[in-house]
Amino acid sequence: MEEKDDVLDNLFDKKEDDDLFNLEDKELRRLDEKLGEMNDKMDKFISEEIPPQTRDSAREHLREYSNLLFTYLHRENQLFYKNGIADGIQILLFALTM
Repeated sequence: MEEKDDVLDNLFDKKEDDDLFNLEDKELRRLDEKLGEMNDKMDKFISEEIPPQTRDSAREHLREYSNLLFTYLHRENQLFYKNGIADGIQILLFALTM
């Protein structure tokens, strides 16, 4: 893993790696189940509907897309985290100046 200079990105990654984010959420669990179901549907579709000579290619493209999407969502979450901390600091500074 490359060394990062951004403290907030490092903090986010450390909390994520150590599973310290509270992600206990009924809706998230439901979406996780739906994601698994969709993965099974896509695999079945590829197996049944895509010609054998292009199945591996279709699976590889889908895998690349999924990896890129999860990388994108990870970065988006880092930015939400960073902006949330920045907003929190601004609120504290505003409260201290009152």
